[in-house]
Amino acid sequence: MKGAQEKILVCVNLRFNAEYLIRRGYRLAKMLKADLFVLHVYNDEELRDHKNLKKLDEISMLCNKLEAKFYMVKSNDPAKAIIKFAEENAITQIVVGQSVRRRIDEIIRGSIVRRIMKGTKFIDVLVVADPRG
Repeated sequence: MKGAQEKILVCVNLRFNAEYLIRRGYRLAKMLKADLFVLHVYNDEELRDHKNLKKLDEISMLCNKLEAKFYMVKSNDPAKAIIKFAEENAITQIVVGQSVRRRIDEIIRGSIVRRIMKGTKFIDVLVVADPRG
């Protein structure tokens, strides 16, 4: 039995914390009896690296194990791709990791989290702290 149409989207990159974020999203989805989606926004460069392909395979296997739907979207603008995916799939909550950008980079380029929050309506955004502290 599903909750009131809750849909959780976990956004991952290929950093060390992808599995951590997916498991966090899984626990949230389980509590809310929600559908779980995992999204990776990629560019062509990523798919040329063997290590990245291995990491994607690990993410895909974890998603299968947790019964999450795993999607990959090609884009040079991750925030825009996440917003579009969330709207198209009626996502109600987005889970993202804490930014690793330096503060100056966020000022110059803008924060992905802020762009997601500004670009969506009626979607909660959970920013998960870096598990390393």
